[in-house]
Amino acid sequence: MGKTGVLTPTAVFEPVDIDGSIIERASLHNISIMNKLGITHKGQIVNVYKANTVIPQIDSVEEDDTEITNSNIITPLNLCPFCHSDTSIIKDNDTDVLVCTNPNCKGKLLGKLSHFVSKNAIGIEGLSDQTLQKFIDLGWLSSFKDIYYLSEHKEEMYKINGFGKKSVDKLLESIEKSRNTTLDRFIYGLCIPLIGRTASKTISSFCRKIAIRDLLDDIYVFYNYGTFNANDLNGLGEIMCKSLNDYISQKKNEIMELSKEFNIESNIRKQDNITNNLILTNMVFVITGSLNHYKNRNDLISVIEQFGGKVSGSVSSKTSYLINNNITSTSGKNAKAKQLNIPIISEEDFIQLIS
Repeated sequence: MGKTGVLTPTAVFEPVDIDGSIIERASLHNISIMNKLGITHKGQIVNVYKANTVIPQIDSVEEDDTEITNSNIITPLNLCPFCHSDTSIIKDNDTDVLVCTNPNCKGKLLGKLSHFVSKNAIGIEGLSDQTLQKFIDLGWLSSFKDIYYLSEHKEEMYKINGFGKKSVDKLLESIEKSRNTTLDRFIYGLCIPLIGRTASKTISSFCRKIAIRDLLDDIYVFYNYGTFNANDLNGLGEIMCKSLNDYISQKKNEIMELSKEFNIESNIRKQDNITNNLILTNMVFVITGSLNHYKNRNDLISVIEQFGGKVSGSVSSKTSYLINNNITSTSGKNAKAKQLNIPIISEEDFIQLIS
């Protein structure tokens, strides 16, 4: 189960050796793909491969004459395996997905906590899914805020098999360090439906402008603004704004209490001290391929946003530039850019652009 309650069907099959490793399960992603492949009953023969030489995938299913009976038929679960509430198949971007209908299902908790502590959100090292699940099972974690009170269980942690004093102290130190964060990371960590990293940065930027004007804290603006709309948040549609407003309306008190655990500084405030030259304003960039100058893609994204630009995951008519060091590549993004007459530039070209 993911953080939003979506249940992902998984195929389990007889062990097979692929590229030197034994594979015995693969994600079926969603109900639509499961149906498209023709997964209907136990005993079917499936063709398995490793996508990008790493991720097990089912390519196709062999035809067979097995009679489908009540004992071998495969159908989506009617009850959630975590809380035993009813499940439902809903449409998500024209895709059928299976979800738990219980908004308080405990199965969602691990996914939410895992997302909250991830590198691009609050960023706490040492809280793996396995560790989070152990703390959930012990009753120590039932919310984001509980993470900041794990130190109360320090002596008990020392006694857990596999948890040495050094690793426990390092984990608690990482938790304390994470209290210094930015508003966009805080928003992204909340797991607001439909609100990803780019949207979180857009919301953070808007809150910062209001905060400067009204001499308020950025986070105070976030949970007290009222009703965000598409005019306020350039790039966010009405459906995303509704999801954001609904979330804040339902969880305002929780957000207020959680924010007290943090020293929140907006990325925009940092940028104010770096540059007033927002020369990439209204420009949209797409990044593909390997990088030579920047440490990783997130570093390049940060620079683009620092200068006022935006980053998208796909090439469209709204794209200003495609950044790809291999300008002659025959990749899908390069082909789409050429088809739409979108300029393809290298990292060196980009550095020239901002300097």
